[in-house]
Amino acid sequence: MFLGFTSLALVRPLDMERLLSDTATVRTLFSVLLSGAILIVSVVSSISSIVLSEEITDIETTQERIDASIEFRRKAENLAEVEGSPGQPAAFLEVILYTIYRETRTLREVAEGADNDEFTQDIRRLTETVLSEAKQAGTTLDGARFGTFKVLSAGLNYDHSWQLNTARRIQNRHEEALTQEQSQALTDLIDTLKLFATGRQYFQSLYYKREVARLSGMLLYVSLPVIIVISYLMLAVDETIMPESSVGLLSGQSVFLLAAYTLSLAPYIVLTAHVLRIAAITLRTLAAGPFTIGSGSDQGVVETDLDIDPESWEAKPESGPGDEGAQLRDSDRVEP
Repeated sequence: MFLGFTSLALVRPLDMERLLSDTATVRTLFSVLLSGAILIVSVVSSISSIVLSEEITDIETTQERIDASIEFRRKAENLAEVEGSPGQPAAFLEVILYTIYRETRTLREVAEGADNDEFTQDIRRLTETVLSEAKQAGTTLDGARFGTFKVLSAGLNYDHSWQLNTARRIQNRHEEALTQEQSQALTDLIDTLKLFATGRQYFQSLYYKREVARLSGMLLYVSLPVIIVISYLMLAVDETIMPESSVGLLSGQSVFLLAAYTLSLAPYIVLTAHVLRIAAITLRTLAAGPFTIGSGSDQGVVETDLDIDPESWEAKPESGPGDEGAQLRDSDRVEP
């Protein structure tokens, strides 16, 4: 930003010198920036208080959180068939992804021997996508640390919502024709996908806490020097003790004012960067369960959309629970 301001000043040096020599305008500009920097400190204090209030709880609530965390890890260990799950979020998700990969292969094997060709074809299309994405996400998570881009990219790019939604569609569609082994394999995959979704959302909330805490500390570190520099600059402008040396075609006063203005924008840049990053992650993780909001991977392995015109609702026969009329007519169904 400083180089950009300096380049613009060198294009029209006389106009820039005339503009920055107006002390009244300079004082007004930096007075607004000083008020904003002080306001940011107040906002940071409020944010920190909100985050801190969630952590200050009684012992019963704390115990419930710990018990829920242990129970969640126990479920993951049972599905992964391991004695203990890793404590690091990246390694934990990697174990779940490996479990998804293993159960998907098992599901594909049991589906190959099914008498239902339609079920076998649906499973082939599902497992092809799941195996590819699970292996790719697991490779990304291998050796990654929590809070790094590698962990975020693996969680954001793995489309578990579509996989969970499609697996449930297949289960509901072929439920009556499945054997016990096929049904169990499909149920295990669905349970593991739900576990991954829960873990990703929980680690996402931890990431938000971490980012808010880092934002609070960083804004305080940046705002204090900014307040000091702007205060000194306003006093220097009033007393006309600005530097008299020159830097190329620009006077020392102009370079000093441009540098001070760049530094004054630091708190706003820090705040903007964190907010944009958190907003981007939130938009990519809107769907926490079997919903595909804006998902580009919804290939429609098993479509269940119904073409029902609301204007024709009154023309449909009324029926009560258990009546055959409660079922959709064949003409109202859409073939996959």
